[in-house]
Amino acid sequence: MNNKIIIPPPPEELAPFELHMAAYRQVGHKVMYARYGGDGNVVVWKNTSCEPIESDWRGLFRPRTCPKAMDEFAKRSGFQPADLPKNWRMLCGMAGLVAEEILLDHTTDVKLIYQNIDARIFFGEASDFELSLMNISSVDAFELHYEEIVEAWHYLVDNWSAVEFEAACVIDDAWSWATVNGSVNLERAVRAAGIQLH
Repeated sequence: MNNKIIIPPPPEELAPFELHMAAYRQVGHKVMYARYGGDGNVVVWKNTSCEPIESDWRGLFRPRTCPKAMDEFAKRSGFQPADLPKNWRMLCGMAGLVAEEILLDHTTDVKLIYQNIDARIFFGEASDFELSLMNISSVDAFELHYEEIVEAWHYLVDNWSAVEFEAACVIDDAWSWATVNGSVNLERAVRAAGIQLH
C-alpha cells in the first residue's frame, strides 16, 4: 500500500496544525450533512487531558436535523424532494476523513486518499460516530467502496470555499474559548451531556 508519509510539523506548530485538522474534519461532516438537508453544530476545544498520545484539540459534530427525518417530513408535507440516496450515511461518515486528506495534501489522487482512509480506519483513527455512519462494526472486517470516496471527494472539492469558511469560524471560536480558559468548562459541559469525545 503506497500511502503518503505525513511529516509532523515542528512542536511549536503542532497545536495550530491539530486545531485545523480537528475543525476541517468536523466541518466535512457538517457540509455533507447539509447536502442532504441535514444540519448540525461543530465545536472544537482545547484538550485538557494532558495525555501525550492525544491530540491537543478535540472536535465534535453534533447533528441537529437528520437528512432522513427531513426527507420524510417534506414528503408528509406534500413536497417531492429528490430521493435521498441509500448511501447518504456512508458519505456523511467518511466526509470528515476525506476533508482531512484534502487539507493535508490537496491531492487529486483519489486512489491514494482511498488507500489512506482505508488504513486510518483499520488503525483506529475513525471515531465511533464515523464508524456508525459508515456502518462499520469492526475495523478488522470492513469494506470501503472507491466510488463513494470519489463522490465525497468531488463534493467537498467543489464546495471547498464553504468548508474553508465554516472551518475558519470554528477555529476562531476555538481560539476565543482557549484564550479565556473556557475550554476547560466546555469540555466539562460536553462530558456532562454524555457526548462522545472524538
